[in-house]
Amino acid sequence: MVDNDDIRWLIALAASEGLAELEVGGPDSSVLVRRHAAPGPPVPHAAHPSVPAACEVTDRVAVKAPMAGIFYRASAPDTPPFVEEGDEVQAGETVALIEAMKLFNDVETPCAGRVEKILAADGSRVAADQDLLFIRPLDETESFDAGA
Repeated sequence: MVDNDDIRWLIALAASEGLAELEVGGPDSSVLVRRHAAPGPPVPHAAHPSVPAACEVTDRVAVKAPMAGIFYRASAPDTPPFVEEGDEVQAGETVALIEAMKLFNDVETPCAGRVEKILAADGSRVAADQDLLFIRPLDETESFDAGA
């Protein structure tokens, strides 16, 4: 059964992805969200309640959701997460997946560094541009552990 929270999320998904129409159906119900283009700039997304307002920190880089969808830390339920807090990552490394409209999309790191904090819960809904995790970039004197 589709509830009001599901409908609100579908509306936000359609808006964040710039979709004119989005239809989701199942055996018991279906929902059609249709947007009408309005003149003017797009409406900014509301901040996600699980991410504190003080997330703007200059010495760490936020890895953001490329789109609205469901956040997954692993490629399958029976596999280990892509990364854990404290792991070192390379630029462009996949650290999570976002499922949107039954398609899985890689979430990649914008820089090399160490995973400092994972903000999004596995299996949770996320908004486009929401902070998912923080990477602390390596400075010029640091390097990855060769044997780790």
